[in-house]
Amino acid sequence: ISSSIPRILPDCVVNAASYVGGGVAAGEIVTLFGSGIGPFDLARAQLTADRSIGTSLAGTRILFDGVPAPLLFVSDRQSSAVVPYAVAGRTSVAVQVEYKGVLSDPVKVPVFGARPGLFSMDGSGQGQGAVLNEDGTLNSPSNPARTGSIISVFATGGGETAPGVGDGRIVGDVLPRTTLPVSAFFDIGRSGDEGAIAPKKGEVLYAGGVSGSIAGLMQVNVRVPANSGITGNAVQFALIIGEQWNAFQVTLAVR
Repeated sequence: ISSSIPRILPDCVVNAASYVGGGVAAGEIVTLFGSGIGPFDLARAQLTADRSIGTSLAGTRILFDGVPAPLLFVSDRQSSAVVPYAVAGRTSVAVQVEYKGVLSDPVKVPVFGARPGLFSMDGSGQGQGAVLNEDGTLNSPSNPARTGSIISVFATGGGETAPGVGDGRIVGDVLPRTTLPVSAFFDIGRSGDEGAIAPKKGEVLYAGGVSGSIAGLMQVNVRVPANSGITGNAVQFALIIGEQWNAFQVTLAVR
């Protein structure tokens, strides 16, 4: 038995991409911060025989209303999991960490239909986004996307999918699509500036799972508006899923 009780820090169940807390969504990849919530040395997930991510790792489990979550990595102070799809439709969920048989006190968080967060290149949830240009190369100020081209943005927190997918499964050839409506806007940060142009809506061509990746990682293919008038090395990008949107902190380069 562990000599200390695991503890999740207040407001420290956050979106793994944006690090924004305040709620979770089914299938969202989340990060937890705490003390005694796993082994001292970080342990990473390994695929099981049925090509899924397990719910127990290095003596650690993360529970959502008692349902164990697939674990991406665990450690003493920071761990990452995928919120079980069973939480969909609930108003709140109790999150607990179990380490070596000892349970933390529950932390209650609201449940939303979606809770989108965009992955960034440096893992901070801010700055240059993890974005692919139409030719599959990484978007950057030295390799910007062209107006009218299609970009791929990577996110989590899209909520339920169709077809449904099991917790911790690796997505195959049948791609689960996000069931809630998805919208994308460029340069939304300028909307409050005096005399600024309105944010430009991009055409969403696909929003759903990524083949070969864990269910919960989301790819959104968006056409950059051809007549947008938005160019630069740090064009702000917003993703809206259902009634929820990401914090407007991720950018991409457009020419």
